[in-house]
Amino acid sequence: MQSSGILPLDHGEWAPIGGSILRGVTPEIVGDILRKLLLCERRLGGAISGSALDPIDVNPRDPIALQDAARDLAAHVGLEDLTFVVSMAKLATNVGGHVELRYAQSEVFIELDSALEELPQSALAALAHEVTHKLLHEHQVWIEPVLENERLTDIAAVYAGFGAMLINGCESERVTTSGQVRTVQSFKGGYLSRGELGVTLAAVERLRPRSGEGGLTLEPEAARAVADGRRVLAGIWPDENPASVADEVREVVRSEQAILATVAKDVTFLREHVLPALEKMAKKSHRRLREVLAEISELGFV
Repeated sequence: MQSSGILPLDHGEWAPIGGSILRGVTPEIVGDILRKLLLCERRLGGAISGSALDPIDVNPRDPIALQDAARDLAAHVGLEDLTFVVSMAKLATNVGGHVELRYAQSEVFIELDSALEELPQSALAALAHEVTHKLLHEHQVWIEPVLENERLTDIAAVYAGFGAMLINGCESERVTTSGQVRTVQSFKGGYLSRGELGVTLAAVERLRPRSGEGGLTLEPEAARAVADGRRVLAGIWPDENPASVADEVREVVRSEQAILATVAKDVTFLREHVLPALEKMAKKSHRRLREVLAEISELGFV
C-alpha cells in the first residue's frame, strides 16, 4: 500500500488581511481540526513523547542526511525499531512523496519528489508527513475518504511534534540569480493551508502542553499564522483555564483506554485459558469418536 504525501491546496488558502485575519479558515474547518486532534489524542496519546521537535537541518541532495533525518523523526514518535530508507525520485505530477506501508515490515521505504531537492524545508515537511503515515499505520488509524485521511495525517504530524516543520515547509521559495536573470522557484503543498496549520499548532499547545513548544524555530509568516491561530481559538477555547479543557479531554481518553484495557484483558483470558480448554475438549471428543468408529468397524457395520 502506498500513500501520496503532497498535493496542491485547493481550499483554505491562508492570506493575512489587515495583518491578522485568516482567510478561508471557517468555523467548520476549525471544528474538523479539533475533532481530528481528539482522535489523535485517543489513539496516539500514550505512544508519543509529548514534546515538539524543532526543525532539522537537512540537505535533500545528501542521502545520508536524509536517512539521519528520517531516523530522528521516527525515534521521536516511537518508531526507532524500524529502518527508514529515503530516496529522491521523479514522482507523478502533484505528488511530493509516498511511503510503502506494510505490516510486520522492518524497513520502510519513502520516496520524495526530486523537485524538493532545492527546497530543504519543504522536503522536511514531506518527510515528516510520510513518517506520520507510518505512525498512523502502526496504530491502525485510518479514516475515509482518502483526502480526509491525508488531512488527518498532517494534523497528526503536528500533534506528534512535527508542527514547525510542516508550517515552515508548506510554502517555500528559492531565488537564484545568473547574470541578469533572476529565477524564483516556489512551492506550496500539503493538505492543510498555513492558516489551518497555525490553528492546529495553537490547539496542540492547549491540548498537550509540552516543553519546547514556545521556543520552536518558525519562519516569520509561520509564526504569524500560529499567532492568528491562537486568536481564532480564543473565542471557543477560553484562555482563563485552558488546562481544564485538556483535562476533560484526557479524562474521556483515559476512560476509553480503561475500557479497551478491560476488553484486552478479557481477550487474553479467553485466548490463554478458555480456548485451550475448548481445544482439549474437542480433541478428546474427536478421539472418542474415532474409537467408536473403530469399534463399529470391528463389528462389521462399516
